[in-house]
Amino acid sequence: MTVEELRTEILELAFAPYMTPRNLEKNIDILINQFESEVCNPAKELLKKYEQWEADLLMLNEVWENGLPQFTQELYDKWMKLQTERNKILNTSEPE
Repeated sequence: MTVEELRTEILELAFAPYMTPRNLEKNIDILINQFESEVCNPAKELLKKYEQWEADLLMLNEVWENGLPQFTQELYDKWMKLQTERNKILNTSEPE
């Protein structure tokens, strides 16, 4: 679900002739929970993985050269995997 889809769903519910305020509130809560589980939670998990990757980059002694951290093949492979996950999340959360 994208932000635009969430917005559209909420507006459709708000203007539905049969919708009571209490039912509207329940349905909006359901939509928000769905959005969080589809978009926000995967994004949070990805940020945790990025944080671990950054820590590995900075803390591994063998990757420092000339005062700067350098990629090893393993760090590069993990970074590319994170980029793929990031792109997947971005593509599912943005409108077409």
